[in-house]
Amino acid sequence: MSTVGEAAGPYPCEPPIALVVEHDPWIRLVMCDVLAQAGFRVASASNGFSAVRLARREPLALVVLDLVLPEQSGLSVLAELKATPATAHVPVIVMSGYPQALRDAVTQADAVIAKPFGTDTLLAEVNRRRRRAVEAAVHCDSCHTSSEGDRPSEIATRLMTMEAAVFLDL
Repeated sequence: MSTVGEAAGPYPCEPPIALVVEHDPWIRLVMCDVLAQAGFRVASASNGFSAVRLARREPLALVVLDLVLPEQSGLSVLAELKATPATAHVPVIVMSGYPQALRDAVTQADAVIAKPFGTDTLLAEVNRRRRRAVEAAVHCDSCHTSSEGDRPSEIATRLMTMEAAVFLDL
């Protein structure tokens, strides 16, 4: 376990990881580019099963999740992420072009975005999650660490130091 000021691993300045889960390859590519420009390392999945598998392997800081997915629904992925201790704290921003799907997800998701949307909308929600991560880290720093040994305040500091850029509309 690292303490404040110690390196969390071999690359202490690595940006946090965002997972983009979207079945449409064009939208997935654009969202990955936007989040990379905002300072994230980005992992992506085109279906629910791949998303859950990646979430188990990677120490995620954020998930952007389409609710309409092949193989495993976005609602099922969301429920699994929130029920798993290692990912329950990870902010999940859900998106869909189907209003009923958004209504079904609103109680478990950290934010909902209706499609179509602009990158400014996505980045505004990402920035809200960063602020909440910092606030949460202040309250629970002494009692939790990530699987990598980072304290929540160390993760939140990395989140807050990333720069955001808006350059495409979905």
